[in-house]
Amino acid sequence: MPGFLFHLLEGQMIIDKLNIDKALSNDFIEGFMFGCIVPDATNNKELTHFRPLWQKELITKYPDMNYIFEKYMNTKLSPCDLGILAHLQLDSLYVKEFWDKHFVFEAKDNSRTNVHKCIDHVRLPDSGACIPYSEFFTDKYFYGDYDILNPVIYNKHKPYIPKEAEYPRDKISIIECRDYDEAIISNYIYGFDTSDTIYADSEIPGTKVLNYKSLMDFLDNTAAEFINQIYRRYR
Repeated sequence: MPGFLFHLLEGQMIIDKLNIDKALSNDFIEGFMFGCIVPDATNNKELTHFRPLWQKELITKYPDMNYIFEKYMNTKLSPCDLGILAHLQLDSLYVKEFWDKHFVFEAKDNSRTNVHKCIDHVRLPDSGACIPYSEFFTDKYFYGDYDILNPVIYNKHKPYIPKEAEYPRDKISIIECRDYDEAIISNYIYGFDTSDTIYADSEIPGTKVLNYKSLMDFLDNTAAEFINQIYRRYR
């Protein structure tokens, strides 16, 4: 799933797009951006991510947005709730659209499969390279790219970081996300590289499986999609 800075950057993109029409209050921004990281601030992500049972054996697990919309169709949502929906929508589109375009999970016979126990390797359509599945989600590849991109995202884009590690739980209507862990939120807020390196586009460190430009384009598109499909539904 996207790292927490990916979620905050998409949240910042949403705020920036909304501010074009009408300036948002500081309370809205704080609550919304807090919500953008709440679903991951738990030891029980199965509860907060609304993944249907039929995905249990798949590597491509993602939130069921239609189920969430139906459950909270007539609920008045707080800024934090809207941030939670932005998080969940990004998770869903990250797997269904970004992964599907840039990573192909294959069995030994090179047939496509998303069933965890059947995957042998991961093919990168952009380059044609194949990576052993046992190595793909490690610091050598996927999560190693997160380590490279996180300081780039923070220093180049400066997404809004929530000021507090707590948000009033009674203002969160998406009840599955009320029981968040303040310690995890604190680690998100304070536990990352805050060096002030300035990156020009030509100086962004090389990555192995996550393309920076493709990722930025994807986040910008998901931000616009959130406004059109979710924000306008509830506001």
